[in-house]
Amino acid sequence: MSNSDFPESKGERGLMKEITISRPSPAILVAVLALVAAVAGTAVASDPVATTAVTKKKVKKIAKKQTKKYFNANIGGASVAHADSADNATSAETATSANPIAFARVRTNGTVDASRSKNVTSSNVTLESAAAYCFRGLDFGFRGAVVTPDFAAGANSRWTAQFALGNPFGDCGGPNVQAEVATSDATDFEPTGFFIMFYN
Repeated sequence: MSNSDFPESKGERGLMKEITISRPSPAILVAVLALVAAVAGTAVASDPVATTAVTKKKVKKIAKKQTKKYFNANIGGASVAHADSADNATSAETATSANPIAFARVRTNGTVDASRSKNVTSSNVTLESAAAYCFRGLDFGFRGAVVTPDFAAGANSRWTAQFALGNPFGDCGGPNVQAEVATSDATDFEPTGFFIMFYN
């Protein structure tokens, strides 16, 4: 007995038409491809061993190469392993050059506090003009100095202390002036104590 032996009803024919598979639309194809790409990308990214091992190896190689390149370009044939201290490094200034070669606490009247000074005495400083502290007879060379008002001498945040090489404004009388410090409050030149550090 075959299917042809049974009469086919209209309802069955209609059902067969509904079951037929139609072609997927382009939008469905794009969505499926996007889903596949997203899942595949996550699978590759979720394997940390493969990516991390390669990245670390590359980074290490690049870091070594760049360090060697910088060292050769900027330091030349020097070797840190052969320099016991900065005093033995022939191509670098000694570490002591960073320290002041002389310093002093100068009181408002121009005298020097010997207990807080090095290589500067009261014989090196005189108070002249309104607030010009003139330095003479210093037995060391220097290229500059740093000066700050002494808060303990009565100076407050309005006070300033300025340094100059030589005697640029003629505030110091006589010859051989090596440096000058001028102190002032917010409006006028007024004497006040200060600290000074000389550098070579």
